[in-house]
Amino acid sequence: MALVLSSADQRQLAKAIEALLSPLTQPSLDDWLVLITREIRPLLRGESTLVAYSSGQTAAHFSADAPELAAKVSAATTFRAGELHFADPVMDMGLALRRERHLGVFTSATLDDMSGGQLQRSFFYNEVCRPLGARITYGLALGGNDGEALLGVNAKRPSRDPLSEDTLALLALLAPAFQAGFEMLRRLRRSYIALADSLDTLSEGILVYDGASGRELYRNMALQRLPLGDRGFAVVERRACEVARALHRTQQRSCSRMMSSADQTDLPPLSDIRTQNGRYSLRASLLPVALFAREQLVLVTVERHGVSLPSADRLREHFGLTAREAQVALRLAYGDSDTELALKLGVSPHTVRHHAERIFQKLDVHSRKALALRLAGPL
Repeated sequence: MALVLSSADQRQLAKAIEALLSPLTQPSLDDWLVLITREIRPLLRGESTLVAYSSGQTAAHFSADAPELAAKVSAATTFRAGELHFADPVMDMGLALRRERHLGVFTSATLDDMSGGQLQRSFFYNEVCRPLGARITYGLALGGNDGEALLGVNAKRPSRDPLSEDTLALLALLAPAFQAGFEMLRRLRRSYIALADSLDTLSEGILVYDGASGRELYRNMALQRLPLGDRGFAVVERRACEVARALHRTQQRSCSRMMSSADQTDLPPLSDIRTQNGRYSLRASLLPVALFAREQLVLVTVERHGVSLPSADRLREHFGLTAREAQVALRLAYGDSDTELALKLGVSPHTVRHHAERIFQKLDVHSRKALALRLAGPL
């Protein structure tokens, strides 16, 4: 039997699908989740919504209309290997049944039916779900190597039969758009990771900003090492943010005048910035909008001029370091990690840490930052 929807439900279905397909047009992930749950809830005649998702190292529960339910579910669940698991073994069995049968759409009633009625006798269902208005849940789910995402619309008294073919057919109409929306976000995340990996191979200091807001999104490893011995580096960071926003405004004006992409991005180097302990040059450029559809990203390159540390011989004479300790002290001051330095020296990270302890003791410092400042200053 074909699914029959009223004109009002057809319009609401179209709005829900449009919302599910629009994650890259929203300012943030939370804004998108608010939008999709707002449009799906009336279609399924629910009173509240809950989204649980994992991606990479991130896992969260979100609800704009049932924060107490989201908090309770979050406290009672964990994400392991990208999958949501309940501490309540009966509730966890329901999720396992969904995965085993590769169900992209489900209701709590269908899972209860598959479990032989055990779910509705579970502690969590009776002590948390029912009191908080989640007697019935209509759900969408997707999994994969990038993690798991579940969206549930909850109802105290279901107006749609949770076991009917019509209800599952309606959910099935939403499922492809739900999958497509999350896949867009996953691809965006993978693009960010690829960009970060590429920038970390560069020797220049790199900052990436959201041009519109000036929010810093990323700084590469070279930039993290750059403030060596410069107490005034915060001035450089503030100027880099100003430069990023200024370039974004210029780009917006250029677009309105239909200038070429070369005119927009081929900007001359900015004048030098001087601090008490250093001199820097900044250059800003735009990253392609098509790659990161939600925001115009601005990349700022920061180059420091004239950074120098004492020679290894000078460190040995002044501080009484051994030849190896002087070598380690210089590399630590330049920002090498224990692992990086161990590979360069052909020793273990434990040996590097032992050298560092001896160096800190001889120079009367207590951290790598303090070591860098000490070596960059007058001896």
